[in-house]
Amino acid sequence: MLFDSLFMVLGLASLLLGGDLLCRGGVATARTIGISPLIIGLTWVAFGTSAPELMVSIRALLTDHADIVMGNAIGSNIANILLVMGIAALIMPLSSVFSAMRPQVYALLGFTSLFVLASFNQVFGWYQGFVMVGLLVFFLYWSVKRELRESSEPHVIPGDVTEPPWPFNHILNDRGFVKKGASAANKQRLLGLGLSFVCTIVGLVFLLIGSRMLVDGAASVARTMGVSEAVIGLSIIAIGTSLPELVTSIVAAYRGHVELAVGNIIGSNIFNLFGVVGITALVDTVPVPLEVINIDIWVMAGATGLIGAIVLAGSSITRPWGAGLLMIYAIYVAHLWIR
Repeated sequence: MLFDSLFMVLGLASLLLGGDLLCRGGVATARTIGISPLIIGLTWVAFGTSAPELMVSIRALLTDHADIVMGNAIGSNIANILLVMGIAALIMPLSSVFSAMRPQVYALLGFTSLFVLASFNQVFGWYQGFVMVGLLVFFLYWSVKRELRESSEPHVIPGDVTEPPWPFNHILNDRGFVKKGASAANKQRLLGLGLSFVCTIVGLVFLLIGSRMLVDGAASVARTMGVSEAVIGLSIIAIGTSLPELVTSIVAAYRGHVELAVGNIIGSNIFNLFGVVGITALVDTVPVPLEVINIDIWVMAGATGLIGAIVLAGSSITRPWGAGLLMIYAIYVAHLWIR
């Protein structure tokens, strides 16, 4: 039991490091082409922070722990809304970009509704996975095209667009590799892009290693404690794989980048449903446990509908709302372990 728990902790640490490197590499690259923080949050950052869920789900499916897949995807969406958005709202009330995010919120509500309806079949096959991935690609294309069409000027995340991603920027500056001047700036830009690519590759490697350790450890813990793998996926694994979203949204909210924090959550939830489950279904059939259909999928739908109603009504997710979301999540997790 102790060894399995340690294996899970090491796996989570590897997933966190991998997700962080993947996000940093992608955002550093996206800065140079002038994409807005909202679109970066909806696309690359959302993909990067959802990559742990994807790796864990594929690993679970290939090792005959299929119930973890749905628990992980649905549990991560619940955690993103109630836990991540709740903590982010406590740091910085979320409201400043809601008027610009209504199309994305409509998309999230639509994707969630389609996913709930498809789940009643109690299985996701390759053809459903193909449709889901296709709709996800179309959504990403539409989001980027809409942003580029409506933006008369390019937007960037505050910061030096030529700065290489952490941890390389401080190393290069300290050792004198980064110099002033136009020529040096161009070299720095190229160096930054190269290191961004390295960050992305190294991040993917850590994600692969971490997903294997986490799934193997979680399956052993589930057997030892006598609980279902779906419950482990909905709670421990869901919270663990949502940590990249949590860290990203907390940092973004603290720095006042509300659009990045909210865009990350919306994009991650769409990717968790149609990306994680869709891609995993292309690998092999994904079953939907009956306990998930009876309870958890409705919790996810309710949480999504609540946030959607707040945004579409033009209201704000204030600190009291954030505290309420956290309270609901605590009650839900407690219910998971006693049901």
